[in-house]
Amino acid sequence: MANSGFLALVVASGAPAGGFQAAEKPDLVIAADGGLGVARAAGVRVDLVVGDMDSVDPAVLAEVEAEGTEVQRHRVDKNESDLELAIAAGMERGATRMRVMLGAGGRLDHAVANLAVITSPVWSKVEIEAVIGESRAWVVRGQRTLPLSTGDHVALLPIGGHARGVHTVGLAYPLSDEHLDAHGARGIANQVISDRPTVSVAEGVLLVVSSPT
Repeated sequence: MANSGFLALVVASGAPAGGFQAAEKPDLVIAADGGLGVARAAGVRVDLVVGDMDSVDPAVLAEVEAEGTEVQRHRVDKNESDLELAIAAGMERGATRMRVMLGAGGRLDHAVANLAVITSPVWSKVEIEAVIGESRAWVVRGQRTLPLSTGDHVALLPIGGHARGVHTVGLAYPLSDEHLDAHGARGIANQVISDRPTVSVAEGVLLVVSSPT
């Protein structure tokens, strides 16, 4: 079954160029500050740039603005991260699905904050997936079918609290109405045994992560 709904691609600073290789073309491309350079280097046209512009080449910014790209400038001493502002901008423009490209290296505090941001309840009405370096991740509320293949490795990580009523289909270590503790590691090191597995959670939020071996 084909995906439907308005898809926004959000590109953050340090994101991998390989994140642009997904088969589905986004309806909107948003660069979170330095993500503009990533998109530009990959030859991807950006519709909107959001952030305080502290990590953007001014010449590149002026160039894309002259080409018609919208630029939303924010204060450096703002409370929100550039990623938060970019996701919010995508929601304001009607996105129901988002693919977020994040860097896997760099500062640990930024990496942890980015994971917290994409799983925020503020975006609960938006289906979010992320490309994080060579890994992929999906935010699961309710039930979600994942575009994974037999042999892929996965981890089910409760975010923001415990996950209750967890049920899986298509994983080597199945869960049926199970509880995953927010401070435990039970959900790691699982594996897909049939294409397009499903994961559901009755209460809480899961971040399902698939990383190369």
